[in-house]
Amino acid sequence: MTPQGKVWKIGELAGDTGLTVRTLHHYDRLGLLSPRSRTEGGHRCYTGDDVRRLHRIVALRSLGISLEEIGALLNGEPDPVTLIRRQLEVVDERVRKAIIVRARILDVLASRSLNAEPSIGQLLQLIEEITAMSEPNTPEQFSSLVLFTGHIDKARAFYRAVGLQLHDEDHGGGPVHYATDINGVHFALYDAPDSPGRAPQWRGAGSSFAGFYVTSLEDTMAALTALNAPVLTGHQIRDWGCRAVVEDPDGRPIEINQRDHCPSE
Repeated sequence: MTPQGKVWKIGELAGDTGLTVRTLHHYDRLGLLSPRSRTEGGHRCYTGDDVRRLHRIVALRSLGISLEEIGALLNGEPDPVTLIRRQLEVVDERVRKAIIVRARILDVLASRSLNAEPSIGQLLQLIEEITAMSEPNTPEQFSSLVLFTGHIDKARAFYRAVGLQLHDEDHGGGPVHYATDINGVHFALYDAPDSPGRAPQWRGAGSSFAGFYVTSLEDTMAALTALNAPVLTGHQIRDWGCRAVVEDPDGRPIEINQRDHCPSE
């Protein structure tokens, strides 16, 4: 039972809800969830009322509603009981899909017990149903990150040191390149040997950077340092954990993040 009058610092609320600190910061910037309370040091303090509002945001997102639409809906203070009922409908639909997939898997296993290989039709149905069950309910989804490099071998070694399991990929008519899937986002490296160059200066006009979460910032930085990757920003402590920024072989800034703090902190 949560005590009445309890307040949460942003890291505590992230830990209790499974959201990230960055997500809570993002909701604050959008004006969706801006706690009025602050510590003496100026850090956010979330109250029970903030938690109730956060539930409305999360519930509406689970129904596939955009953050912009959620902002308008929250101004009307949607009924939490209605939201919970709609959430239950969404969960029921996911359970229904999971039951179908489970039955399909059991059928495939039963066919194997009879020393028969699963049919192509069974496998296609299983793929389709697993994909449908795994699809997010939100309309926005980052789909791909494609990088062109003048130093393909060095770039491949760099991103493998970051932790990406790159493999050869060939779409048939195009060039062979290196690619992987990161939680549904397609990441690819293409060779561009005829146009070597440098990415725009970090934080300069036209520049951008990608960020990756790793299990150990220290181990990853050691691997990248061994590849002579230039360090733009050394170890820094942030609300969400710790980070550093390095350059890839084409001069692109790459942020390396660890969700919690390093043991040495």
